[in-house]
Amino acid sequence: MQNKFKPLVLFLSTFCYISTLSFPLICGSTEHIRQVQKIKRANSSEQINLYVYNAEDYIAEDEKDDSNRVITEGVISKFEKYEKEQGKNVKVIYSCFDTNENMLSQLRMGNENYDLICTSDYVVQKMIQEDMIIKYEDEGEELFSSTPNYQQNCSQYVKDTLGNVDVDIKGESKKVMNEYCRGYMWGTLGLLYNLTFSKLEKRNIDPLDLDKDMSSYSSLWDEKYRKLLSIKDSMRDTYAVGLLETYKDDFEVDGKKYDGFETLYNKYNKGEITKEEYATLGDTIFNLCDDTTIERVKKNLISLRNNAYGFEVDSGKSDMARGNYFAINLAWSGDACWAMEMADEFNEEHEKNYPDDETFNPTTLKYQIPDSGSNVWFDSWVITKACEKHGSKEIAQDFVDFLSDPEIACQNMDYIGYTSCIAGDAVLSYLHEANDIRYDEEKEELDDEFLEDYALYSKDEIKELDEDKLEDSIFEKDVSYFFEGTLDEYELDDAKLYMEGSELNRSFDASYPDESKLSSLFVMKDYGNQNQAISKMWQQIKNRYLPLYVYIIAIAVISGLVTFVIVNKVKKSKEYKARKLAREEKLLAK
Repeated sequence: MQNKFKPLVLFLSTFCYISTLSFPLICGSTEHIRQVQKIKRANSSEQINLYVYNAEDYIAEDEKDDSNRVITEGVISKFEKYEKEQGKNVKVIYSCFDTNENMLSQLRMGNENYDLICTSDYVVQKMIQEDMIIKYEDEGEELFSSTPNYQQNCSQYVKDTLGNVDVDIKGESKKVMNEYCRGYMWGTLGLLYNLTFSKLEKRNIDPLDLDKDMSSYSSLWDEKYRKLLSIKDSMRDTYAVGLLETYKDDFEVDGKKYDGFETLYNKYNKGEITKEEYATLGDTIFNLCDDTTIERVKKNLISLRNNAYGFEVDSGKSDMARGNYFAINLAWSGDACWAMEMADEFNEEHEKNYPDDETFNPTTLKYQIPDSGSNVWFDSWVITKACEKHGSKEIAQDFVDFLSDPEIACQNMDYIGYTSCIAGDAVLSYLHEANDIRYDEEKEELDDEFLEDYALYSKDEIKELDEDKLEDSIFEKDVSYFFEGTLDEYELDDAKLYMEGSELNRSFDASYPDESKLSSLFVMKDYGNQNQAISKMWQQIKNRYLPLYVYIIAIAVISGLVTFVIVNKVKKSKEYKARKLAREEKLLAK
């Protein structure tokens, strides 16, 4: 009996074995065929245009060699290819604006050319109030369901912070930001400073003193830094700094008096008030814009302007990177990171080209968020009402969700230098490779054995170390708050990185502030009816009004010159007439 069925058993066994081996190949082949069919269908279908409007240099574009050949595909090219693989023939029509305000003006004048716009949080609030944009999900759909990548990978800190922003809609306060926008990049406003700036030594300012002073915005008003700092030519950002200085001692709302920022911060550190109390009161101060407040802030900003080297918007980061003109710059964290990276490159290039130059003073940049608090900002993607008319809402959702893939987020961060709102395994791996002292490039993984060569210190201890000890020191940087709920391959403990002591207050600190700082970071709200008043105040700050006596002297000088010219002309006219009369008399005499 066994011999009879042996050939059949052998055949079935062989068949099952071959089927097991070939099944993935067959499935893979089937999947490939489906993919090819989808691409063919996409190529033969009508093209769908998605009109995207963004700030300049704010997305990873195609990188090309000298012969204009693409060597690295940009995010938009990758998205168009991805959509074809889904059977959709999508073309992204991408254009850029210079400022949020100009972009907003275009929309207010009826421009309906754009489906998807990336803009700042305070502009999102305006757009919601003015009914310019639509919600991502339709009525009855679950929040974030239209962008599953975003739902999974966006940092919970970003979702919570945006979700807690109050938007005034027809007199009613509503927390609807998450319904209307998806976070793209985020960052803070702080102080970028140059520890090796040449004029510091001439003024007997020790680098350690500069390091300590940058923990307070009040240092910007200090006479010892006169003409050594630049401030942002940005109404909202500079107003915020003036506000923090104005109310560092106390403030009043609806007739009730509160402690100022510095006192609140100290109370919070001592545990005398809760995190929630501090955040609520701090947010209240940070968004004061009544007439009395504007006038007080104006006086402080005039004195700040007089203490500063000047205003700048984009040039400040380049000047700081090269160590030119000023030692301190009011900066956005992304610009600070760019400047630090450029400064390092300039230093390396100089040392390579001029190895024997003993006079060279390398530029050493750092960045701090002052203790009392600062602005945290979020640039987000919003869908316009025009997008519905164009019938491209689903494609707009696809584009935002594609950007929310951690791999794509890493490419964007690497290209533009700002910090993505997206977390996830790929982003944490990217941070390990770029920042963690334990990262082994050959193994492409973390190796704890590297820690044996360093001494571990707290951040406060690092600040006090001598230069010789600093080289062998490390500190722990915990960014687990940002990655909570987004990791699959990693544990949350893996979001605790080990950094060289010299990296304190450098790029990684600028990109991801410590969790202890989060309570003192506030979102600037739209100023509503007070926008015009603050704008008027800002123009007065930028226009340097001269003292009255200067105008009197100027008028006197001009009047004197005019009188001199008139008198001189009259005199010459009389002389001419006299000569003419003399000539006529001579002719008559002949």
